[in-house]
Amino acid sequence: MKVLDLYGREKSVNLKRYLIDWEASSCSKFQSSIKNFLYPYWKAHVVTEEFRIPSSKLRCDIINWTKKIVVEGQSSIHGKYVEHFHGSRTGYLASWKRDAAKEEWVNKIGFTFVEIYEEDIKNLSRKFFIDKIGIDLI
Repeated sequence: MKVLDLYGREKSVNLKRYLIDWEASSCSKFQSSIKNFLYPYWKAHVVTEEFRIPSSKLRCDIINWTKKIVVEGQSSIHGKYVEHFHGSRTGYLASWKRDAAKEEWVNKIGFTFVEIYEEDIKNLSRKFFIDKIGIDLI
């Protein structure tokens, strides 16, 4: 499949390497909960997990290529400086820049960017996506 890289150049990518395994664990319990929620809606769609954006080290948590939706799970540490994860204030700033670059790439390829926060998990529903994000999961 042809996909734009971070710099707008077209690259060939083998999506098979990234196809979601709905039954496997994800990189976190939080991401697994999002994946488990999405499964009944997206099980017949082309969905990838931990997709690496071409020409970068950036990864997208879950991408529905059929509906053109990128879902990013934002844990409770997102938006906070945590020395253990960021190393320094400079590392924290770099994480914000990476997030911005990822969202810019999603917009460049014409997909919808969805962020789900930990506090959203208990409210996840088809209605939540329609009301909060303006997209239908089906």
